[in-house]
Amino acid sequence: MQKTGEFRAKTGVLIAALFAALLYGFGCFVVLRAEDDLDDARHPPLDASLLDRAERAVWPHRPVFYRTLADRVQFYPHDPSRVAPMYETAIRNGPADYRNLSAYAFYLVSRNCCSEQVLALLNETVRRCPTNPDMHQVAASYYLAISRKDQALPYFRRAIELEPNSAPQLYRLLDQSGADVNTLISVTPSEPDALIQLARYLHSRNPSTDPAFAKIIAQLSHMNLNSEQELSAAELALQAGMPEDGRRLAMEAAGSSSQRIAAYRLLANQALQARQIPAYLNYCGEVEKAYLEGGDSNQAASHALDCAWNAAHSEGDAGGMQHILDVTNRYPRYAPAYLGLAKMSEKDSPEASLLYLQKAASLAPDKVDYQKLLAEGYIKTSRFAEAEAIYRAMLEKPETFEDAYLGLSALRLQHQDRFGAIRILEEGVSRSAQSKRMRIQLGALYTSIGDDQKAAKIYASLISLDPEQADPHSLLGIAYLNQSQMEDARKEFNEALTLDPNNSLAKQGLQRIRALGY
Repeated sequence: MQKTGEFRAKTGVLIAALFAALLYGFGCFVVLRAEDDLDDARHPPLDASLLDRAERAVWPHRPVFYRTLADRVQFYPHDPSRVAPMYETAIRNGPADYRNLSAYAFYLVSRNCCSEQVLALLNETVRRCPTNPDMHQVAASYYLAISRKDQALPYFRRAIELEPNSAPQLYRLLDQSGADVNTLISVTPSEPDALIQLARYLHSRNPSTDPAFAKIIAQLSHMNLNSEQELSAAELALQAGMPEDGRRLAMEAAGSSSQRIAAYRLLANQALQARQIPAYLNYCGEVEKAYLEGGDSNQAASHALDCAWNAAHSEGDAGGMQHILDVTNRYPRYAPAYLGLAKMSEKDSPEASLLYLQKAASLAPDKVDYQKLLAEGYIKTSRFAEAEAIYRAMLEKPETFEDAYLGLSALRLQHQDRFGAIRILEEGVSRSAQSKRMRIQLGALYTSIGDDQKAAKIYASLISLDPEQADPHSLLGIAYLNQSQMEDARKEFNEALTLDPNNSLAKQGLQRIRALGY
C-alpha cells in the first residue's frame, strides 16, 4: 500500500510538471506568434490575413500591435470602420501610452472629419501626459488649424514652459496665423529662458530694435539671471544696437568663472566692430588672463596673437608689428608669433622676415610648414644652399618627401635648369605611386621642353590615380593636341567637360581643334 501511495504521488508530480511545461510552451508560442504578427505589421507588404486575425483576436496582442496595424492599414485601400476599432483596442489595452490616443487623433485629422472627437482625444492625451511638450504642441497646432486661436494659446504657453527650445517653431506657427507681437508675448512664460527665446525670435524677424524687443531686454535686466542667461541677453542686446545694456549684462556674466572667457570675448568683438582698439585689447587681455589662470598658456598665447592680428588690420602695419612684438615678449617660445612677425616684415625687410622664420622653425622643428616657409625665405633672399639643405633633410621623411622634391625642382628652375628639375621630379615620381602634385609639375616641365609624348604618359598615369578629376583629362588632351592627335585630344576634352562642364582648359582645347579645321 505504501509503495502504491508513493507511486501515485510521483505520478501526480510528473503530470503536474508536464501540464506546467505544456502551459509554458503554449505561452511561449503565443508570445512568439504575437511578436511575429507585430513584425509583419511593421513591414510591407501588409498581409490581409493579419487584419482578419487581429479583428478575430486569435492571439492576445500588445497595444502597440493594434496601433501599428492601424497606422499601416491607412496606406492601403481600407474601410475606415475597420481602423477605428483597432485604435480603440490599443487605447483600451494601453491606457497609459499617450501614443495610442495621439495616433488615433492624427488618423481622424487625416480624414478631415470628427474635429470634436479629435479634440476630445487630444485633450485626454494632454490630461494623461501633462508634462509632455509634444502633445501640448500638437493640441495647440490643431486648435490653430481649426481657427480656434484663443483655445490654442494656453497650449502654446504650456508647451513653451515645458520645452523653451520649441518656442521658435511655435512662434512661427502663430506668425503664420496672423498673430501680433502681443500674442507672442502672451504665450511666453515670464521666465528668463523663455524670454530669451522670444527676444531671439523677434530679432531674427526684425534685426532693428523695436519697442517689444527693448522691453524684453529691460525685463531681463531686472531679473535674477544665471551667468549663461546674462551672456545670452548681452549678446542679443549688442546685436540689436543696445550697447550699454549689452556691456552691462556681459560684465555681470564675466563675474562667473564659467562664463568669464565667453563674456570678455563678446565684449572684445563688440569693441572691435566699433573700432575701439584700446577697449578691444583690454578685453582681449582679460581673456588671456583667464586662460593663464586656468593653466593654458598655449591658448593664452594663441588668443593674444589673434587679437594682435585683428588690431594690426585696424591700425596698419606699424601698430600691428608692435602688438605682435608684445606677444613675443610675453611668450618668447611661442613660434606662431614669430611667424606673424615674419609675415608682417616680409614686404619691407626680407632679411628681418627670414630671421623671424628661423626663430619660428627653431622653436617648432617638427612643423613641416615652418620648414617649407623657411626654405622659401632662403630662396627669396638668394640663399639657395640653405634652402636645399632643408629640402634634403625633408627627403628623409616619407610624409614630407613630396614637398622636398617639389622644392628641389623649384630650386633648379631658379637656376634655369629645367632638365635638372625634371630629373628630380622623375626620381620623386618613381618613389611615390600616388603623388599627384609631382606628376602635374613634371607634365608641365615635359611640355615646356617640347616632349609631349612623355607629358601624355605622365598625365595618363595621373588619370589612373583619379579618373573623376577633369583637369588631368584636359592636360592629356593638350598633350595629344600638341602631337596632332586630334581625335584623342577631342575625346579627352569631352571627357573633361563631362566631369566639369565649366572646365576652361577643355573649352579652349576644343576651340583650338575647331580653329585648325578638325
